[in-house]
Amino acid sequence: TLQSLLKSDPILNEVLLNHASDGHLSDFCDGSLYSTHLLFSTDNDALQIIGYYDEL
Repeated sequence: TLQSLLKSDPILNEVLLNHASDGHLSDFCDGSLYSTHLLFSTDNDALQIIGYYDEL
């Protein structure tokens, strides 16, 4: 579960990591969608969850 993942120190450290970059696109937080999104542009603690679905 998400709760058990966030209890892991290495995972939690990545979640809390400041995603500031040097102007290069290397993270979702560097993109224009993130900077203009209503939630992400106003709440630095909002958790971005990307779901993947692999059709068999």
